[in-house]
Amino acid sequence: MSWDHISPIHGHAMGADIDCSGLQYPAKFIVGGDFDSDGLTELVAAPAASGSRGNDLWVMKYNIAAASWQHMAPIPNHPMDADIDCSGRKFPAKFAVVADFDGDDADELMIAPDAAGSRGNDLWVMKFDQVDGLWQHMGPIPNHPMDADIDCSGLQFPAKFAYAGDFDGDGRAELLVAPKVGGTRGNDLWVMKYVGTFPSGAWQHMAPIPNHPMDADIDCSGLQFAAKFVCVSDFDGDERDELVIAPDAAGSRGNDLWVMKYVGRFPDGTWQHMAPIPNHQMEADIDCSGRRFPAKFLVAGDFDHDDRAELIVAPDAAGSRGNDLWVMKYVGDFPNGKWHHMAPIPGDMMNADIDCSGRQFPAKFAIVADLDGDLRVELIVAPAASGSRGNDWTPTSIAAEDSFPPSSRSPRISIAMGPTSSSSRLRSEDRTATIFGS
Repeated sequence: MSWDHISPIHGHAMGADIDCSGLQYPAKFIVGGDFDSDGLTELVAAPAASGSRGNDLWVMKYNIAAASWQHMAPIPNHPMDADIDCSGRKFPAKFAVVADFDGDDADELMIAPDAAGSRGNDLWVMKFDQVDGLWQHMGPIPNHPMDADIDCSGLQFPAKFAYAGDFDGDGRAELLVAPKVGGTRGNDLWVMKYVGTFPSGAWQHMAPIPNHPMDADIDCSGLQFAAKFVCVSDFDGDERDELVIAPDAAGSRGNDLWVMKYVGRFPDGTWQHMAPIPNHQMEADIDCSGRRFPAKFLVAGDFDHDDRAELIVAPDAAGSRGNDLWVMKYVGDFPNGKWHHMAPIPGDMMNADIDCSGRQFPAKFAIVADLDGDLRVELIVAPAASGSRGNDWTPTSIAAEDSFPPSSRSPRISIAMGPTSSSSRLRSEDRTATIFGS
């Protein structure tokens, strides 16, 4: 078995499978989603262009019969060869989030404009109309100066990052948006929900805190630390996603994490801490370690196949210490459960659950997927190394005979596969957490 191009364009100068446009703009970012609910993933590419041209997006779809990629819904005579034109306003796309916000089994596309001030939290949400075969705004706000579908706040803070999750278990994703501001205001988060049925629905705040100075739905803490990045997954197995927030703090405080949970039924529910540690100086739910290394990135996955995601936290440390990872697990039922280390290595100087290698290369990033089809996800860790060493990856998993809580007879997390393993198989239904930061 070997890798090959899925649909190489004959004679293409770049040896490409997809050619979005002949215009002189490279791709700024790419996201994927099933926008027409046919079971196939389409690709959205944003051009690295300034002004309004930067929010004219290409959407590429694989045609199985023709064995080639084509534009999904090209706008006739569009100067950017675009499928989506978010707005004529002079702001390019900053980032995008894909999710099914209205529960119709087709994904929608949220785009944040690269704009300063309040305009930067006015968001476009685009939906593919399967009847007309065109992209249109999902819930346009009448006469809005940014042509927006979502206006998070009139305050002068643009979106720093956004993430989607089904926080109330109703089969519709909600949208979390973090404001780009320092201090405690930076951990006051907006959560937006699409209410109603397309095309007559509208976006509103999920659980606005009365009279909050940031118009927030979530206030993680009164401490002067903004949100650095987040991770979303179902950590307690109740079919509702929870939200883990890493504070933008140095030292040990940077690995003290807030975990927020939506409690109740929309629209009457509220956000609260999932498992607050009594009298904790950071008002944290998770304290990974007393070691003076903040979190570098987070990723979640169900590593022990108990229908609860666990949380991987990489320390922002140099050398080998940077590939010693913390794995945190929520044990018990909400609201009485607590967070614990999943498989602490006895006597480990980093309080780690995973030690990828004694080599002096920290983790650069990680992804999660079920590589061997055993219904347990594995963790692939890329080293921050130059040259060929930087493409030598370390997949790790929990040994199949082990379960939580671990026994004392052997380390519970081990190297399960080498990088040349032939048993790898990715499946579309596997969930992978991806973190977007500023």
